[in-house]
Amino acid sequence: MLAGVIALALAQSGLFDQGTFTTYLSGGEISTEGFRMLESGKSSSLISTKTAGGSKLSVKTELLVEGGRVSSATVNIVSVRTYRLQRTPEGHLVDSGGKRIADAQRSVFCVEPYAWHQISHLLRAYEGSTELAYDVIAPSLGEIHRWTVLKSGALQDTSGELQRWQLSMNGRSAMLVSDRDGRVLYVEIPDQKLEVVRKGYERLRTALSAPTPRPDLQPNREKYREQEIRVLTSANVLIAGSLMVPVEGGRHPGVLMIGGSGPSDRDWDSQPSLTMGMGLQIADALAGAGYVVLRFDDRGVGRSTGPKGQSFAAAVADSRSLANYLKSRSEVDPFRVYILGHSEGAVAALKLLAEDAWLKGGILIGCPSKSLDRVLLEQLNAQQADDRLPQAIRDQASAKIPKVTEAIAKATAGEAGSVDGIELAWLREHMNLDPTKLASQVSDPVLLVQGLEDLQVLSRNAAELKAAFGEKATVEYVPGATHYLAPFPYGVTAASPEDQGKVSPGALSAIVGWLKSRG
Repeated sequence: MLAGVIALALAQSGLFDQGTFTTYLSGGEISTEGFRMLESGKSSSLISTKTAGGSKLSVKTELLVEGGRVSSATVNIVSVRTYRLQRTPEGHLVDSGGKRIADAQRSVFCVEPYAWHQISHLLRAYEGSTELAYDVIAPSLGEIHRWTVLKSGALQDTSGELQRWQLSMNGRSAMLVSDRDGRVLYVEIPDQKLEVVRKGYERLRTALSAPTPRPDLQPNREKYREQEIRVLTSANVLIAGSLMVPVEGGRHPGVLMIGGSGPSDRDWDSQPSLTMGMGLQIADALAGAGYVVLRFDDRGVGRSTGPKGQSFAAAVADSRSLANYLKSRSEVDPFRVYILGHSEGAVAALKLLAEDAWLKGGILIGCPSKSLDRVLLEQLNAQQADDRLPQAIRDQASAKIPKVTEAIAKATAGEAGSVDGIELAWLREHMNLDPTKLASQVSDPVLLVQGLEDLQVLSRNAAELKAAFGEKATVEYVPGATHYLAPFPYGVTAASPEDQGKVSPGALSAIVGWLKSRG
């Protein structure tokens, strides 16, 4: 009787959660029934496999948690084995054989495979807007792994606003949706072809398979339909993206869009620092003008699998696979496929144009004309000297110069690791790239789009590339535009408030106009 009263009190206080999950796999379905107390108490689950003859119980888990971290765990895999973990009086976490799994000072979360409600402990512990790492153990595996968790935006639902999350688990990427209280509602692990949905939220399977519209950035959205695509690359990575197809039938020219440096999603956003949707704005203009447009999430971002922080070679390989996929679509004229890239993505586009004679041409936005070591020093020197910028930004640029110089020296010496967030292997790879040399190998026509207020890739780069391309290239300078083709200075209130984050209409017109001129 007392236990029932306690359970009722916890339910009313929001600390009690009871739910049933269905896990969809290519080989069948797994059902999980569970409940857990979020802060402290017992977290249990029953996992059964759905078969033709009914459901078969396969795993029972029971955890005791304190402040979200495990104090004891029992996992009974029916007819196979029972696993146990226990905290000693000294606070160490040991298994049933006495093997120490974790020291007392380590705060370890516990998640058993398919016991999805247990992930809520991690979500409840999340603080801030940066990517956070946690130690997580599955008792039946007996090993601690590092999981990273990052909020990746909101999702509107009939029940209210939900929260999207990006998880990296043992080298696998997962997308997760929770409610405001941290209850897990939906999980997707693309490279396992696995989907999980809490009973009562089956609608999320459909809602999440369709791209979320951003009406303020898609004025042409009535002129095309948008669908989710997945492409398995030669590296066995699933790249997810959005295909925009004009509503008018027939075959259309195609455009593959490649975003800039750093892990970014298909809209060319990088949460939480960049959210202007530059890629989406350009894609909307192109699709509205009659082009089939493919944009995609980088590895380990959004719904794409693989680890984040891909090499340049990996980025080119993924883009090559997506270009070939675009050519294969029935809505696309395979002889009229263009590559559009921004910043580092423009260099990737340049490399593809140099290699693939079947491409029709390319659009390079903010493309450097020199190796990355020279570009980094060039941009920092420009930023520290520009008195239009806030002093804090100028000081930050000055402070970075010795760090970048150190990184260049270590990369040149062949060292591993990173300096001030700059991965040396990635930097070294770019130091060996010469965009002007690649430009001389391209036979296709190219449009160079350059913001005249770009303080990351200075406008002189476009002139230097034009000289390397010769008559094959057309240059479109965009007055007052930054590296993101938005009004200068992006993110500073001196710019017109209504234009913050909006791509220059002149740049969009120039891109569409140049493509139309190619036939």
